[in-house]
Amino acid sequence: MNLRKILCMLLTGAMTLAAAGCSGSGQSSPPQAAPSGGAASAPASSTADAPSASEEAQPEEKTVSYPIAEAEGVTLTYWRPLPPPAAKHYTNYAETEIYQEIMKRTGVNLEFTHPTAGEEKAQFNLMVASGDFPDIVQQMDYYTGGPSASVADGLCIDLTPMLEEYAPDYYRAIRSTDKIYREATDADERVSAFGLIKDRMPPFQRAAIQNAVMDELGIEKIPETIAEYEAAFEKMKAAGIQGICPPKNGYMIMFSRAFDAKNGWHLDKEGKVVFGQLQDGFKEYIDMLHAWYEKGYISPDFMSLSDQDKGALFDQKMLGIFLNPVDLTYTRAKAAGYEFEVLPYPRKELGQALHMEEVSVNNIEGHWTSVTTASKYPEIAVQYLNYGYSEEGAELFNYGIEGLSWNWEGDKRVFTDHMLNNPEIDRAAAQHVLKLHQLPKFSDPDILCNPNVIGDAKALELRMKYSDDTTIDNSMILPPIQLTQEQNAERAKIMSEINTYADEMVLKFITGSAPMSDWDAFKEQIQSMNIDRAREITQQAYDSYMSKAVN
Repeated sequence: MNLRKILCMLLTGAMTLAAAGCSGSGQSSPPQAAPSGGAASAPASSTADAPSASEEAQPEEKTVSYPIAEAEGVTLTYWRPLPPPAAKHYTNYAETEIYQEIMKRTGVNLEFTHPTAGEEKAQFNLMVASGDFPDIVQQMDYYTGGPSASVADGLCIDLTPMLEEYAPDYYRAIRSTDKIYREATDADERVSAFGLIKDRMPPFQRAAIQNAVMDELGIEKIPETIAEYEAAFEKMKAAGIQGICPPKNGYMIMFSRAFDAKNGWHLDKEGKVVFGQLQDGFKEYIDMLHAWYEKGYISPDFMSLSDQDKGALFDQKMLGIFLNPVDLTYTRAKAAGYEFEVLPYPRKELGQALHMEEVSVNNIEGHWTSVTTASKYPEIAVQYLNYGYSEEGAELFNYGIEGLSWNWEGDKRVFTDHMLNNPEIDRAAAQHVLKLHQLPKFSDPDILCNPNVIGDAKALELRMKYSDDTTIDNSMILPPIQLTQEQNAERAKIMSEINTYADEMVLKFITGSAPMSDWDAFKEQIQSMNIDRAREITQQAYDSYMSKAVN
């Protein structure tokens, strides 16, 4: 059952819903359910009977009316990144049709500041150092210690006492399940920011291989096991094709899953917190990468090549296996005129269960957005941010403007050519400027509302491939725990040196500049750097996280 349906079920029977059902009327109400496998269904009138006089009165659900009456003449300043696809068409989000519609419907005028692409965090830090803050800041993840620390340091306001009155939709959303509540609150169960709440979505980061490469090299079946990948790499090497190009740090969870391995903190099979680089499975994984490097399966330039470089090599059949979001690979393939196969996660043997699927570990995906203490209009800012969790706001953010970007066809929303085939705005940009993709809202899954995915039947097919694999779970992935400021400061001091050392040594082990015989000394060095205390802090934070529940 998806999150929207949970919310509607939680509120069934409330007097306001008995009167209004789940339809939009300019007032906020929980987003409606979206059935799997198709566009969200049309609003339906409530059939619930009104409570009789003899029945106990239900407490009235709080709502926010839009446009906000108190917002007349108010301009809120808003710092948020402008995604590169949007920046191809606009220099400021206020120019886009979607934000112009949002401003009209909420009654709030927005004045944006956008950091330079690629320098977002640096410019965020400059803003903090200057003390010149806007009303609203997106990506408070950049702040040291996160949104909670920004409240403790007096930069942003504590939203907790304001939510029920000024952001009732967000308040209900984060209290709809214990898991969402854990993610939305800090270690002290305080709400410091608005986050992007999402339904479960299928994995999108997959390896790909060109059909032409398989045909030319006689690779007769899609590789599924480590041994089959190695056999494919051997054929690529013989043909002068680089097999694979890992990220610059060498970590590829695509392959490390088969060893129950991951860099950094994760859970072991007993549910205890461990540091990945100290686990036996991680050594086995690095042993494999070192062997691949020695055999010439891994690009010798992997530490210097950009994602753009790798894509170009893959397009030219100079790189055999490409790790990238599926829809982006599909966009490349269509432009270059080739076909490719999406590959399953590698396993040691067929049927092996994998426990490190990172997609959908979180119900809140980040894009944490806070109201600063510099704001003269905190109540209006909070009401504005609540809009993305109302039925009307979530629909607008997820699908764009009805009648322009989409229409109802029966009980399904269907995008128009304005969204899917706009001659001036490509689909990658459309999801950012004709609707909104990356910001705090109640988000439907990409397979329902992302034009870059659903606008092409083949793209959707590729995205959904292997999504029904029941042997994959996320039981060994650490959820988004929150540390107290003291815990964060102590652990950060320890882990700064450990992470630098571990990352440097992993690259040396892969390339052979440090022999694998030094692995035990590597582990001993990390142990000497107080890793046990860092693990203890992380375990305490995890235990605290798991103990939180809606009351």
